[in-house]
Amino acid sequence: MKTLSTVSLTLCSGLLSITFAIQAESGFEQPPILSAKQVLPDELQAGDRFKVQDEVHNDGYLNQFTVESDFGEFRPESTIMLRIRVKEIGALAELERVSKTEVFAKAAIEAGLNPARAVVTFAQHPVSTVTGLPKGIGRMFKRTSRQVQEGADTAADTVSGDDDKPSACDDIEDEAERQDCEEALAERQRGDSLMVRYFKLSDAERQWHQKLGTDPYTSNDELYEAIKSVAWADRLGRFSVKFAGIPSVPGLDYLGKATDLVWALDPYELRDYNTKILTESGLDEATIEAFFSNPWLTPSMQTRLIAALGSLESVTGRDHVIRAAIETETEAEARFVLESVISMTWFNVYESPILKFLPDAYFPVALTEDSRIVILLPVDFLIWTQEIAELAHAEVLHYSDVGAESRELWLLGSISDTARIEIEVRDWMVKDRMGERIRQDLQEMTPEETTPEEMTPETQAVADPG
Repeated sequence: MKTLSTVSLTLCSGLLSITFAIQAESGFEQPPILSAKQVLPDELQAGDRFKVQDEVHNDGYLNQFTVESDFGEFRPESTIMLRIRVKEIGALAELERVSKTEVFAKAAIEAGLNPARAVVTFAQHPVSTVTGLPKGIGRMFKRTSRQVQEGADTAADTVSGDDDKPSACDDIEDEAERQDCEEALAERQRGDSLMVRYFKLSDAERQWHQKLGTDPYTSNDELYEAIKSVAWADRLGRFSVKFAGIPSVPGLDYLGKATDLVWALDPYELRDYNTKILTESGLDEATIEAFFSNPWLTPSMQTRLIAALGSLESVTGRDHVIRAAIETETEAEARFVLESVISMTWFNVYESPILKFLPDAYFPVALTEDSRIVILLPVDFLIWTQEIAELAHAEVLHYSDVGAESRELWLLGSISDTARIEIEVRDWMVKDRMGERIRQDLQEMTPEETTPEEMTPETQAVADPG
């Protein structure tokens, strides 16, 4: 069997030769258009209050969906995000039902509101139809590829210069690069507005999210407005909608505990709690500030990420993962890193103990105790792109000296035949379609509470925050 050092010397001797090798390659694939009927289980294709359009765009990594619902149109940028939006549509249906009850009307009157105006009615303010396609995580892979070629030392190095990018968009001559810059600026502005909203979240709103099993820091504007309306009318605590208990998994019960913290603590308490953990872990003040300043790392994502890393208490190099998270520039990117880390905790329990996370990685890259390098990506459908080719070459150089006996790429979704062949010929083992198994292992538990009979089907659908 070839050693990693032999492979490294055979392929190239430095980053410059990587670039020449990539330029000489051909056969890169174009992102495909897929069918929802082929890539989604029945329960995600359509429901009582929603339907997913059959045409599904792929950015080379994630599937991008269009969801038509009674509450407007949504554009989730991955199958994971689609599951969240479907759950939130169930929550919106429940809020609409509850707001029309006699109990709600009485609560509204006692709160000093006109009950007719307090009713959550989406027909009066539907979500605007979204134009254009979301960018998914394509920019993330391009940025990562560029940083590998330029030899950036750490994720923190690039973060420090990001604040200057938006103001310089007009000075960029290349039209495609200027458009990317402007899109990044728009994303940042949207993220900043959401961050302001996070810290105005009331206790009553958090409690309603807990009742429905949804994320208090969701980017779903319709759910935010609906819960705000109901929580204001319900400020005297007239409702007692129950929800199913959070499942737990041996070795992975941090997920439920993190969710409980997000519901229990206000955003300031939650930040203090997470800051204490990061400080005690030895992270420097600048890195901690950068972590909390990223608007797409919502308080709930921060808490789940920190809890996931905390469950890997014997693993070294966890600070590299924090720095990778700091790099993210969109909600899709932030969730991509988070889901990768959560999948790593699953791998640590069910496959092989992780020894450490390797440095200079823009995605979580693990070295296991049995000498395997593992990258676990929550992609929907991976194709062969120039960025993937560059990364496959770069990993050979970066990790040729750690004594690993194999390199493994684990994917939650699937991979094209071309991408599999090209990656495997570079001495990587590819294991795909792991998402369902990981989801089942994370959720295959008996809830701590039984579902109450008075819950509607919509509430039952959102009872597990997942």
